[in-house]
Amino acid sequence: MRQRWFRRYSANPEGAVEGTVVAAAVIAGESIVGTDLPRVMGSIAITLTVYWFTHAYATMLAERMQTASKPAAWRETRAALFQESTVIESALPPIVLLFALWLADVKADTALTATLWLCVVDLFMFGWVGARGTELGRGARLGYALIAAAFGLVAVLLKTLLH
Repeated sequence: MRQRWFRRYSANPEGAVEGTVVAAAVIAGESIVGTDLPRVMGSIAITLTVYWFTHAYATMLAERMQTASKPAAWRETRAALFQESTVIESALPPIVLLFALWLADVKADTALTATLWLCVVDLFMFGWVGARGTELGRGARLGYALIAAAFGLVAVLLKTLLH
């Protein structure tokens, strides 16, 4: 299971980073209005589903335009959706954590803050895993991981400033 996860995310860390940043942005934005956790979970799911389909379509369209061949078949569309599925898969840990905290009756602001910090940790991991598949040294991999985590820190900062 761990090897499968590693292969998936090292093959497409871009999707995982984008999905996690979008989830963190939704959480930061929703926290401004003091919304309830089920609404935040729904907002993340809806936003990332639309983003996933759009991202997969744009990727497939760009490939089609480069090859200038016949229109895409359903098979190619499914393949693009699968390849870009890390966009939506990356939202599962934040949604699961929000759900668990909602079940535990944790205050919404606390739950949203904890989930944003989970996004920061996830982004660090995606940056590390994405750079791990290269021949970069540990220092460079750490740099990539820290830059990825910084995107999550922006969401934490926005939540703090706007709340």
